[in-house]
Amino acid sequence: MSKAIDHRIELEEFWIQLEQDFFGRIDNAIYKSKIDKEEKADEIHLAKLEVERIIEHRFNKLKDKFLYETLTCQDVRQYFNKAEKSYRKPINDFITKCLNDGDIWN
Repeated sequence: MSKAIDHRIELEEFWIQLEQDFFGRIDNAIYKSKIDKEEKADEIHLAKLEVERIIEHRFNKLKDKFLYETLTCQDVRQYFNKAEKSYRKPINDFITKCLNDGDIWN
């Protein structure tokens, strides 16, 4: 059984862990693509900002849900994972544009 999240700060801390893990995977995907990170630094930054915007939007929806429902860590993880495809899109678009190749997350 997954631990219930009782306080908003717990929700934020758990979400931040998921977000940090995801940004680590972004860095790994860019590394695997062998894109010149210095040459494309501005474009990488813009793509990551777009990801942050999408994640923040999702988190705001989750905070609203938290006001009315009891959430567990598993619920939050599932919510994050369900929306992950939309988080990946700006990075996939960037990588595709640079390499004219597809998804290299795995």
